[in-house]
Amino acid sequence: MMKDMKPDAIEKYIRDAIEAYLPKGTENAFHFSREEPDGQTTVPAASTQSQASIFVTHDYVYARLPISEGNEENIRLYHTSNQLIIENLPGQGEKLSYDLPAVVKKKGATASVRDGILEIKLIRAIDVQLSEINLI
Repeated sequence: MMKDMKPDAIEKYIRDAIEAYLPKGTENAFHFSREEPDGQTTVPAASTQSQASIFVTHDYVYARLPISEGNEENIRLYHTSNQLIIENLPGQGEKLSYDLPAVVKKKGATASVRDGILEIKLIRAIDVQLSEINLI
């Protein structure tokens, strides 16, 4: 079956097969595309057209969003271990939500605005708590 398929068709077939078996919300955890070799992705928000560039390094998860000047006083930032929530962006009363590509720690996140870009730096949670389940 795959003998006559082109490389792009094979890649799409494999991506679709893997996504069919993964739980919901983990689609952005794996990057197969040749266009993004450095692990950087552009993730559209669920509710609006704002684009965020979210990428992972060894120790951090970075999120960068373009914002207009003077808008940073009203912005409220929140995060869970796997999701970033931004309130009052792009407008007052609006809410953006992004799935993070890696699990992050609860404390230690920072945010800054420079040259019209909001940059959020979250610390990766390296030690995933592992609990053994005893068989009865």
